[in-house]
Amino acid sequence: MYKYFLILLVSLSSCIKKQELVLIHELNDWEFQYEDKWFSAQVPGNNFSDLLNHGIINDPFYGTNEDSIQWIPEREWIYQTTFYNTKYSNKSLVFNGLDTYADVYLNDSLILNTNNMFRKWEVNVSHLLKKKNSLIIKFNPISKLL
Repeated sequence: MYKYFLILLVSLSSCIKKQELVLIHELNDWEFQYEDKWFSAQVPGNNFSDLLNHGIINDPFYGTNEDSIQWIPEREWIYQTTFYNTKYSNKSLVFNGLDTYADVYLNDSLILNTNNMFRKWEVNVSHLLKKKNSLIIKFNPISKLL
């Protein structure tokens, strides 16, 4: 069985300490890279669905098509988006369901290494934010880690 790489929810949380108000902004406009080209990605979603939506692979649930897509979990997958900073000062990126081994970069700085998709990851990024920000998630194949 092949492995799904999931990005369930990535959001930017801002907090105003006086009022203990938390604002959540879900990040949109995701792309994934395949053979040096960028394609739109559905987030939340997975790389199999993204490849299928762009006609790169055939439906893995039809016939024996699953046999022809065994290469997918064997390679690194890169997803990216950009977002703009808001006016609040205390900010965190919140990740739910990054499967499983991923490196997360904000504006070219490594901010997180994940190893468990069944948990929430939260990183304070206040010190790294710019007006326009680049978020890149590299999903590592398990074979690379062995």
